[in-house]
Amino acid sequence: MNDEASRLAELTHSRPTGPRPALNKVPEVTLFFWVIKILCTTVGESFADYVNGSLGFGLTRTTLLFSAALTAVLVTQFRRRRYVPGVYWLAVVLISVVGTLLTDELTDGQQVPLYGDGGNVRGWIHVDDHCRGIQVVLEHGRPGQTYHINGDAELTNLDLTAALLECCGAGWDMVTKVPDRKGHDRRYSLDDSALRAMGYAPGIPFRQGLEATVRWYADNRAWWEPLRQQDAAPAPAGSGRVS
Repeated sequence: MNDEASRLAELTHSRPTGPRPALNKVPEVTLFFWVIKILCTTVGESFADYVNGSLGFGLTRTTLLFSAALTAVLVTQFRRRRYVPGVYWLAVVLISVVGTLLTDELTDGQQVPLYGDGGNVRGWIHVDDHCRGIQVVLEHGRPGQTYHINGDAELTNLDLTAALLECCGAGWDMVTKVPDRKGHDRRYSLDDSALRAMGYAPGIPFRQGLEATVRWYADNRAWWEPLRQQDAAPAPAGSGRVS
């Protein structure tokens, strides 16, 4: 009889009488915790960039998609009474990703200016093709001769803007028309016949090159973001830089 009473007392004492503490839902903070956190957030943000850029969802739709996922995971996490690794780490990833996406929305949602009617024509060439043209001139060009390096794509600013918007998953609501510059050249056209006579021709189609360029900037934000912040900062006195 005494043995049964003791077992009953132990079970009663060990049984939780209310909600478990919130700390039961999180892992112990160790070096391993921080390693996993960094890996998870890195993978999560890379996947968000893939959805945004490569799949063409665009920044706004990607933000909405990940925000909905975060809401669902947070509700699930709140209802749990214990630490569930999959749910916890998914919440950590989505919190980081959504925070980054919202920051991008606030800082990247800037209007793109379009001069006048957008009818100004310019030639476009991928940087790799331009570098190949320079190499051809270095190896085979004549001293004193002028060589123009041109591409195969001549587009109006309007056509270029449309192509960029499509690559970035954005709409025309991101474009603001501004008055054209006084004396703005209507068309630039380079005669590259001297260079082509040496066997040169651009090899990267315009659309392919544009998509690759947009993708590179999307994948290498850490490279150009500090440059943009530097340009936005006021110029120090005596620097000679005009803000």
